[in-house]
Amino acid sequence: MFTIPPPSTDRRTAARAVDPRDLLIQHKRLISVAQIVRHTSPELADEIEAIGGDFLQTSTGLALRDPATGIQNARALEDRLPAEVSRARRTSALPLSCLMVDGNNFRDLNFRYGHVDTNKIISELCLLMEHELRPSDLLVRFGGDECAALLGGTTADEALPLAIRLCNVIANHPFLGGKARVSVTIGVATLLLSDRDGKAMLARADIALYYAKAHMKGAAHAWTSDLGWPDGYYG
Repeated sequence: MFTIPPPSTDRRTAARAVDPRDLLIQHKRLISVAQIVRHTSPELADEIEAIGGDFLQTSTGLALRDPATGIQNARALEDRLPAEVSRARRTSALPLSCLMVDGNNFRDLNFRYGHVDTNKIISELCLLMEHELRPSDLLVRFGGDECAALLGGTTADEALPLAIRLCNVIANHPFLGGKARVSVTIGVATLLLSDRDGKAMLARADIALYYAKAHMKGAAHAWTSDLGWPDGYYG
């Protein structure tokens, strides 16, 4: 299944994601070592600090990536969402939409093809979606077969056709060299003026996704008020 957060229990946490706080602790240790040796070996201290800077930059990037597929993870979405919301609110010319993507019948795929090949399918699926999206769009994996896409500068009228196209492209793609067929269901939502934050938009996309899973699996559906409002969020 695809949606925003990660692995088995909590859908909004990233599977085996690196905690940036641990990275900062390791970076501070390197800087502390550099400070200790600076009075006896300034050159070595400079080298340690340079290594620490490279470590922080590289490891922070890894913390925002899903280790299995290489695309970004839920933490990356959390980091970028507030900026995208602020940008959308500064000008009406830059709307904001999102897609919640959920794989269909992946338990059956896992049973039929095994864990290794199912992971290959998920990686292939993510790469396929990434290819269909713009470079400016953010595609993230939460874990399992759950993903989301953040679409800056995209209206509701543009987001739904994109989601429909993704469903069709994925359904017609020959996974595992043609051995497997895969389908996804997608929920679509757009930022509203009444939204307190971007989480309200994500929650509405989730509602649209669950409706589609129940009534039109393998298709895309956009949120409308008749589907109901997320708990704590009202228009």
